[in-house]
Amino acid sequence: MSCTLGRSRTSPRLGRVAFAVWALCLTIALGGCLESGGVTGDTDSASDAAGADAHAGGDGSADVGDAGPPADPGGPRYWLRSYGGVGRDELRDVLPEPDGGAWLLGTTESAGAGGWDAWLLRVDACGAVQSAATLGGKGQDQGVALGRLSGGDLLLVGSSDSFERSLEVWVTRWAPTGSPVYSVAVGGSGWDAAVAATATTDDGAVVLGETYNFGPGAPKTHNLLVFALDGAGQLRWEQTLGGGKDGDAGFGVLRADAAGGVVVIGASESYGAGRDDIWLIRLDALGAVQWARTYGGEEDDEGRAIWHDGSGGFWLTGFTRGFDAKKSDTFTLHVDGDGWPLQMARYGDDGKERGYAMLPRPGGWTLLGVTDSVDGTEDGYALGLDADGEVVWMKRIGSDLPDAVHHARPAAGGQGDVLWVGQTESYGTGGRDAFFGRIRSDGEGGCKVRPVKTPWERRSAKLPTPDSTPPTVAHGAERRVVTPAVQSVPAGAAAYATDVQCLSPACDALGG
Repeated sequence: MSCTLGRSRTSPRLGRVAFAVWALCLTIALGGCLESGGVTGDTDSASDAAGADAHAGGDGSADVGDAGPPADPGGPRYWLRSYGGVGRDELRDVLPEPDGGAWLLGTTESAGAGGWDAWLLRVDACGAVQSAATLGGKGQDQGVALGRLSGGDLLLVGSSDSFERSLEVWVTRWAPTGSPVYSVAVGGSGWDAAVAATATTDDGAVVLGETYNFGPGAPKTHNLLVFALDGAGQLRWEQTLGGGKDGDAGFGVLRADAAGGVVVIGASESYGAGRDDIWLIRLDALGAVQWARTYGGEEDDEGRAIWHDGSGGFWLTGFTRGFDAKKSDTFTLHVDGDGWPLQMARYGDDGKERGYAMLPRPGGWTLLGVTDSVDGTEDGYALGLDADGEVVWMKRIGSDLPDAVHHARPAAGGQGDVLWVGQTESYGTGGRDAFFGRIRSDGEGGCKVRPVKTPWERRSAKLPTPDSTPPTVAHGAERRVVTPAVQSVPAGAAAYATDVQCLSPACDALGG
């Protein structure tokens, strides 16, 4: 069993006992008992019809938009940095900017109004911090997902128990001036948590969460919560999806078409072949279920990230304990536009492997996630795949202590470089620090991104037979206006003391 922090989960089943443990963990550490980093890896869409979408996954996860051409004078860039202070700090999402820099969103215990606060950083094209702010209250607040709106505004999505209720989904529209345009909480009197989000073309948002308040089986078990806001933060529609068994959850949401429909990826125990199955649901612009599919076998299978295939279908990744995996393997699953499976493969070794992002690169794909097969402790990994899914290169991200890649998105410009975020105990100021780096499309990422001596191989997996049972739909989530405390973190503050591990010559020449 694990605590849930945003999209980081090992199982969507919590139940009463697990819920109590989760609440205790939240009170004590908010994320200190994570088993693994979780990323649903929605990122920039390769489909013009879907717009320039980006954060599915993980998840699972808000739109990046088309970041435009990169600024790489002086040669290719890569870096690896950590940020943090005396408390525990981590990053959950990254939003590339046209100038080569990025926005980073996560959670910090090192600064803010109290407990954990959501943490927003702006970094330059080599990862150096330009500005930072915290948002939250006296309770526990976390940042989960980022999106780009018009005029330079950002969409910030997370969870909070600072607003006189139990945990709620929390959405803020953030202006370039550094202040909220609106801030709302959505949920009920019990437990609701944010997981992922995607911005819509009219400055609205579709937000994915998890709830014990509504739907079949509540409050004993949890359901998938999904709702839409307009550009002013007003609720357009809301619903829960589930079946009332041991739990159903979403990990990523991706804009699916120009009309405003979305696809949600997650895991369900109410439907499918047994235990958790990969769950894929397509919704229209009003939230109506167009179809739902589950894929898997008798063991646990979870979908964490989704990406357009450029032809109306989708690529999925996550992890499976079936298909002869020794503990769990990362998988890739290709489905058509109606969710019918086309091909499947898996990757892994003797340990636990998780897939949290699947991003296009020239001639293939980059998979990113978490593994403990390299040295027995948790590390991030990156796999370069060719168009047939064969492994071209494999890199380990981290060192002797636990490290994790939680999410990744394409760097600006479309050359296949990747920006990734997570957490580290191997580097930084001690304890757990935020972790951020750039990996080139050839796998180069600097001194701490090391080749693996025996890379994984592509392993075949029999195509699962999908179950197409539609989920039960329920309603009840409420929207409330809330006012978070916003604090600017001054340059040089301990809350984002930077520990530089690697810089490419191009960044070093810029003094990055």
